[in-house]
Amino acid sequence: MNPLFSAALDLQHFFEARAWRFCVIGALAVQRWGEPRLTLDVDCTLLTGFGNEGHYIDTLLAAFTPRIEEARAFALANRVVLLYGTTKVPLDVTLGAMPFEELRRAGLLNVALIWQELRPLLALKEDSTSEERLRRLLRE
Repeated sequence: MNPLFSAALDLQHFFEARAWRFCVIGALAVQRWGEPRLTLDVDCTLLTGFGNEGHYIDTLLAAFTPRIEEARAFALANRVVLLYGTTKVPLDVTLGAMPFEELRRAGLLNVALIWQELRPLLALKEDSTSEERLRRLLRE
């Protein structure tokens, strides 16, 4: 397996074993929808809330190798834990706490309304590939 995907899977298993809420973000996430982007690290958001970040940081630092000196202090000040995965791939774990970071799609999309709103914008863009890419995304 690709070391990047292996590192992401290891991190996913680590979070799931603790029932921690998280999501993969950045270049690795958009590849799911066929948007290739070069990346050398795994970016994710771990939903920690405010006030209990130390617990999450300490647990991560005990399980993974920190990328910098004073990793705990840096993580508390900047809300990001900089680590290396088991395959030496860099991991950027952002500590999420804002309500918008917890949002999930709660219901079915109104596809007809989406296309009604998008058609004028797509016409302005004058890019024949955009509509097909969007249709493919909606099918998935």
